[in-house]
Amino acid sequence: MVGKTICDGCKVLTERERSARRGGWAQPKITAAILNRDSHKCTACGDPCPHLAAPGRRHHEVDHILPLSQGGDNRQSNLRTLCQSCHREQTKRQRRVPHAY
Repeated sequence: MVGKTICDGCKVLTERERSARRGGWAQPKITAAILNRDSHKCTACGDPCPHLAAPGRRHHEVDHILPLSQGGDNRQSNLRTLCQSCHREQTKRQRRVPHAY
């Protein structure tokens, strides 16, 4: 993986694919950079990305530490790798916090 933007066997969705699927933000090069920076491990629980054991399986997700809706931005310092389970729990917790308007 050294020197590569995307690891072997990891399909990073294109911006169009991700937007069509979830209506969310995605920049494939940044997504790949964050996954690589975090060694394809969930920063919350430490689980390795499922596609490392079985190529073709879905990879972990990139999460905004401080959500865009709460003043966060898309800088790499505000992004982290989370597994689907941790990402889902984090999103639930963030929805309980009122927006700072």
